[in-house]
Amino acid sequence: MTRSPSLRYLVPLLALGTFPSFGHAATLGDELTELREAITFGKVSGAARYRYERVDQENIDEVSNASTLRAALGYESKNYHGFTGFMQFEGVFLVGDDNYRNAENGKTTYPLVADTPMVEMNQAWLQYVCPQDPWKTQVRWGSQEINLTNQRFVGAVGWRQDSQTYDGGGVNTTPYNSDGKNLMLGYHYIYRVNRIFPDDSVANPFQGRLDMDTHLGQALFKWDGIGQLHAYGLFLDYGDGYAAAVTNLSSATIGARASGVIKATPDIGVIYGLEYASQSDYGSNTQDYDAAYYQGELGVAYMGFTLKYGYSVMEGSDAPNERFTTPLATLHAFDGWVDMFLNTPMAGLKTHQITLSYTPPMLKGLTLTAVYYSFDADANSDHFGEELDLLAEYKVASFPGLLVGVKYGQFTGEDIAGIPAPHAGADEVDKFWLYTQYSF
Repeated sequence: MTRSPSLRYLVPLLALGTFPSFGHAATLGDELTELREAITFGKVSGAARYRYERVDQENIDEVSNASTLRAALGYESKNYHGFTGFMQFEGVFLVGDDNYRNAENGKTTYPLVADTPMVEMNQAWLQYVCPQDPWKTQVRWGSQEINLTNQRFVGAVGWRQDSQTYDGGGVNTTPYNSDGKNLMLGYHYIYRVNRIFPDDSVANPFQGRLDMDTHLGQALFKWDGIGQLHAYGLFLDYGDGYAAAVTNLSSATIGARASGVIKATPDIGVIYGLEYASQSDYGSNTQDYDAAYYQGELGVAYMGFTLKYGYSVMEGSDAPNERFTTPLATLHAFDGWVDMFLNTPMAGLKTHQITLSYTPPMLKGLTLTAVYYSFDADANSDHFGEELDLLAEYKVASFPGLLVGVKYGQFTGEDIAGIPAPHAGADEVDKFWLYTQYSF
């Protein structure tokens, strides 16, 4: 299919076209002083997260024990006539031995834990917001995190120690904001995705960087007390030089999601969500396919308790590579924490999900969660298996920015032949996490 024309230089030109004209009263010396202060009196941010992850995969001999530390340090300049800049460095470090398989150490007798030691510049971007613009139009260019609403299609993969960032630019504007109603329009152009693996990692499927020619458009309407409606068009095109496993992820997806919480009484909230998306081959994809994704959820929140039921379908086929895919998503947040379905099975995936969570009013900051999943194929009668996930996480109220958590997931398989990598052929996988994080 025809590749879309590159817009790599469009956003910087837009920014230059809106560059403010400075008042004649200001001297060059005044401007230089203001610029120097904007650069030197900015805001420092940082985060440190230690995590122990244990993975026991039934069809692999060893048990992985990954002990890693993520450290991130960022700096954002002060506003200078609408301009701000941001840089962030990120590192992932071993704490003890690497008794697990990661993207580079080749320890294939251990289950995979994607957190690989590395140090990199994670983000570096320049942003402009016109001070006089009532729509608060924001133009940003550089390497940045992008999270589209619930991250089902595009996200920063914040659960992993090395986050996913995107090289390119975007424009967001808010043409309507009144009486509790808000409309945001956005567009992003991406020419490279920096994945959760080190930048210099090149072995498939652990490539750290993938070039692309991708366009993301969205409209998000929010209504206080009702919810939000998100419409999107996502056009992913990976470079022709990659293996078919990569280029066949190129796709055009158009969809919409309505979600929110409606107060039935002062103490009871009704949770709802409904989404549909249609996907087809695009750009460098050599397949000829059409597939759909649909999802619905309904729940209730009462006195700290939340109970939800969800059902989703990612359509598949008996033919290879003719299934709905979401390669840029924050995948850990969907279809189970054990990550059995980071790649959509060729036959597609049907998921039933029941979630129960509790936030005790007497212990602010504590969240207890249990999630049950049942997984089936879409194109045939296979029942892949079931999963139980448990979480206890505490945000320390007396120490803002600090949280601790413990998390567990167990997948038990049945018809496992169609389960994709990295857990192909495993009829039982257990994962356990213990973590603490501080951010400022």
